[in-house]
Amino acid sequence: MSDIPEERKEKKGWWQRRTTATKILIGIFVVFLIIIIAAVALGMWFVMSITALNVTDIKPVSQSMDTFEVTGTTEPGANLTINNQSVTTDSAGKFSYQLTNVELGAKNITFVSKGKGKLLRTLILELNVSLNNDFYSSNVQFINQTFF
Repeated sequence: MSDIPEERKEKKGWWQRRTTATKILIGIFVVFLIIIIAAVALGMWFVMSITALNVTDIKPVSQSMDTFEVTGTTEPGANLTINNQSVTTDSAGKFSYQLTNVELGAKNITFVSKGKGKLLRTLILELNVSLNNDFYSSNVQFINQTFF
């Protein structure tokens, strides 16, 4: 038995009572947790820094389907071009654009939007106009989207 009274014995803290292996595992877990938190924060920053761009409709304006109205939204104040033509947006970021001289066949429509302090977003859609049995038809499909 020890002659030192219990109240005078040095009490070890929680960390000091852990073995070296346990301390290493806890350290690895903490580093892993920090990496995950950093990755989530970076991902959230990336998503928040991309300019919003939504094409809501592409519809024919004429029966011969040589003119289409393209509507959508982007961020208020963003610079927007459709097929290299500057497009004006309203204060809420809504836009409307007349795509003219559309010929039969497939045609890419390229949207580029850049908000103030945000990454540039490029969206490419394909508009396909066809004539079957004297009836015009059209469809639109997504081709590509990039962020810079």
